[in-house]
Amino acid sequence: RVQAAHAVLVSAEGHTSNTGARSVEIDASGQFQFHFVPPGRWLVFVSPGFDGGLWQNMPFVKELQSRGAVVELEKKGSAHTEVLPLTAEDIARAIEKVKP
Repeated sequence: RVQAAHAVLVSAEGHTSNTGARSVEIDASGQFQFHFVPPGRWLVFVSPGFDGGLWQNMPFVKELQSRGAVVELEKKGSAHTEVLPLTAEDIARAIEKVKP
């Protein structure tokens, strides 16, 4: 089975605690939707897979932030965005750069 692409939502403020990183699978038509997202500034990425630990590592997220879409959410608001997908190579390069 081919691993589905995921939309990843990360706080743009650098908080990872309980808001952490969230992921949803992208459907066959390329659509995705996150529910119950608190108001704030978020980064949205499209990734070939999802590793929660990786996406909660802010240095890793910062390496890729220019490839994500910034979304500002108001209370009870919704937002639409288009995001260019990251490749496995993009992820690997970012991991290399943030390794201790």
